[in-house]
Order: sequence, then C-alpha cells, then structure tokens
Amino acid sequence: MEKKSTLFMKRTTALLSAGLMLCLVHSNKATAQNFCNNEATLWSENFGAGTGSVSDPNIVNLSYQQLGVMNTPGTYRVIDYGDQNPNWHKTPDHTPNDQNGRMAIIDAKAGDIYSVTQTNANGYPAGFYSFNFWVLNLMGLGNCGPNSLIPVLRTTAEYQDANGNWVPMGNSAVTSPAIPETNDPVWLHQGGIFSLPATGNFIVTNMRFTISDLTAGGCGNDIALDDIKLSTCSDDGPVPVRFLNINAQKRGLGVNISWATGSEVNNDYFEVQRSTDAGATWEAVAKTQSAGNSSLTKNYDAYDAKPMVGNNYYRIRQVDKDGTSKYSNTVYYRLTIDKTDVSVFVNPFGSNITLDFLSERNQVFSVRVFDNMGKTVISQQVTIAKGSVRKTFPASSLNRGMYVIQVIDDKGETMYTEKLIKQ
Repeated sequence: MEKKSTLFMKRTTALLSAGLMLCLVHSNKATAQNFCNNEATLWSENFGAGTGSVSDPNIVNLSYQQLGVMNTPGTYRVIDYGDQNPNWHKTPDHTPNDQNGRMAIIDAKAGDIYSVTQTNANGYPAGFYSFNFWVLNLMGLGNCGPNSLIPVLRTTAEYQDANGNWVPMGNSAVTSPAIPETNDPVWLHQGGIFSLPATGNFIVTNMRFTISDLTAGGCGNDIALDDIKLSTCSDDGPVPVRFLNINAQKRGLGVNISWATGSEVNNDYFEVQRSTDAGATWEAVAKTQSAGNSSLTKNYDAYDAKPMVGNNYYRIRQVDKDGTSKYSNTVYYRLTIDKTDVSVFVNPFGSNITLDFLSERNQVFSVRVFDNMGKTVISQQVTIAKGSVRKTFPASSLNRGMYVIQVIDDKGETMYTEKLIKQ
C-alpha cells in the first residue's frame, strides 16, 4: 500500500520565537526528530513505499528516468534503494521502519529540484514555520577523484500576497553546508525556520517552499531526498539562543570555526564539538564564553589546532545558565595532506613558542631558535606522528626582541624558517 502525505492545521495567533537552522547527522535510518521546538506537522512527504521506479509531481526541472544506470545530470527517479549507479551507496530510504520505502534519487544539476505549494483555505496565521528534509550524498568517498562536485542546497520560503505575487518569507533563503562524500551513507537534516509576517486584513492561504541545488551537474553532485516536512514552530517562551550560521574554514594548519547568534537569553557558554565518524561520537575541542543576554547579532570563533586527516564535523553546543543545552547545525571540513607543513601558532609569542605540524608520515625534526646575533637559544629534536600535531617549546627565559626559528627535517633539509617576536 502506498503511504500518503498528511495535511492538518493547528491554528496559532501569536508571533512565535524559534531558531534559524538545524542540521542533524544520521548514518542510517533514525527515529523521527523535530526541527524546532513544539512543532506541529502541517504536511509531510516520504515518497511512499513499493518496489520499482515512479515519478513525483513536486520534483521540478529534472527529467524522470524510469530505468537504467543513472549517470546523466538533471535526471531523477523515486525508488526504494540508492545504488542506481555503481559508484553510489547501496542504502535504503531514510524513513524509520519503512518496508521498501521510497526516496527521490537525483543526478543533480544547478537549479530548483523540488517545489511544493501548500494551500489552507482557512488561512495561515502569522508566525514561524519550519520546512525541512533529509538529504544524502549518494557518491561513495573518492569515486569521483579530487575534482568531485559537492552538492550545496538552498531552501526558499514564499507566501502569495493579495496581488498574487510570491513574496519571500522572513529568513528566506537558507543555504546548507556542503553535503559531503562519506565512506558509509550519512543522512543530513537540512532546511530552515521561516517567519510569515502579519498581513493586515489579507489572509495568506498559499505558501511555497523550494529546494535548489547550487552545484553544477557532474560527477559527485548526486543526492537522495526523503522525509520532507512542513510544520508550525511554536514555543511557550524565547529559546535560549537563536543560531544564525556556522562555518568551518582552514586557518594555518588547523580549522577555524565561526558562528553567529541573532539573540541570546541567559546563555552561559558555547562548546565547540568535533566528530570524525559522521556524528556517531563527539568530543569538545574548544570552549567560548557568551554574551549572556543579547538581542543583537553576536559573532564568535574558536580554533581547532589538531583536526584529523579526513572529514572533521563541527557543531556548537550552547549551554544555558541552568545547565540545559541545544546544538547548532553541523558543518564539516575535509583535511588532506599533500606535503608536510609547519606554522607558528602565535606570533608575537609569550612564555612559549608553539608550532603546528601537518605531517604526511611519522618524522623526526630538529627545531632551532636563534637570537638577533645568530646565537642558538633553543635546540630540540621532536618526533611527529602522521597527521596534525602541536608542539610547545618553553621560552620564558628569552628576552624581549627578535628571533628566528628554523625547522630541519630528517633528511637535513631546512623546511621552515620564520621571524619571531618575544613580547
């Protein structure tokens, strides 16, 4: 029997508070999770169940390919297993406890890929609404080589005004982090929370939500969509923190994690967490004090000096003053090592000189520091394991002034020289 999309309304008249965006990671099927506080589902689609390929009216700008290997950008099918191409993950759909559950399999290209208009004759009240979905990068890690195209999705929310025009809702549009290639199938929860403004005597009866792919067609831009949902986002009081964004970018030999908040209520601190197994386990890598209470945009950042080789997933754990906590969306940075590299962590330095190593193999290095007269003031051998390693050298006995640091590899070649200043 085919599963049906569900539609029901729970009317609310207050303007409600909710967070902007959330991303949850699951390596396989998972129990249903809410995307915002106290949500009430208005509509959902899980593409039904059954064997064999079918089309879907909400998939747009793509050609339905019923049979055969999928390797043409701009094609799709709705089916119950993922390996429609030999390089793709063999995976079931995302819907929990779903026998022969279907999902949308897409060999994507840049442009809109899914659009749905929801109509309620009684009208939608002003407030916050969540539109979210689960997405999987179908391409197995490395199957497209170093130039693999990584999908990035944008979610747009609109309402139809009194003149029939489509008008962006508040917070529209929301752009996902890159949907990474992984060794095993990883479903990511994407979408956004959007606000419908008050429209006076006019009653809004139509809202439209669109998922767009921002990546060009080609090897790697291959995704599965499932469990798409529209909900109201009501809450009895203000949420402790409204996250606006989170980014992870390379800085030196480590990763800089930056994020912003739109508001904070009784917030205590932020904990930056990292996962190297697609969200199965997490560890804290940094802690940052918060503004506490704010109605303005606040920007934060933290540094991970020792990321692991491969995919590093990051999220922010917000801790309230009463100990309760919530999480930001999840982003990732992929660390690759082309050659051994060295950098100074802080310059000017204080009581210590700190070096970050990114090594392609286990190695022994000689580290020397010279004063401005050419005299050796520090000389030490260090053993560095493959990957990202930080080493600290005591320097409190050094006078203020200019120094030069030199790193020599196990072949006797100077691989790094840098001027330093002692404060």
